[in-house]
Amino acid sequence: GQWLGAGYAKEAREAATYTARAAALVMLPLAVAFLAFARPIIALITTDPATVGPAVSYLRIVGATFSFMGIEHAFDGALTGAGDTTPCLVWGFVLNAIRIPIALWLCQSYGVEGVWIAISFSTVLKAFAMCWAFRRSPLPLLRRPV
Repeated sequence: GQWLGAGYAKEAREAATYTARAAALVMLPLAVAFLAFARPIIALITTDPATVGPAVSYLRIVGATFSFMGIEHAFDGALTGAGDTTPCLVWGFVLNAIRIPIALWLCQSYGVEGVWIAISFSTVLKAFAMCWAFRRSPLPLLRRPV
């Protein structure tokens, strides 16, 4: 938003792309930690055997997509900062909504882990969708009169 407000659309695109890459890299160690140390992390919160198993599988499955989550949020923020909020709303709604039928389908074979897989799948799709929407966006939107 600040780059666009100053009239620098090219720099705004570069900054958003850099931020998305940085977010992916920052999230990578967290993903590795959640994959490698899911059980000890959950043990800090609960020792209830009925909760530990599903929580560990959640951290491992969803944690694997953390870098994609960083990319999604960086481009979502860039679009929002540019005032181009429609793609964020549309893609967010559609790709969050598809979690439900995918989760219902995957639960048939994978139980509760099917829900985690559906969440992870839609997270990856949202990263690609936000990247695509950002690249197609006519960024200098903030130059409009307020």
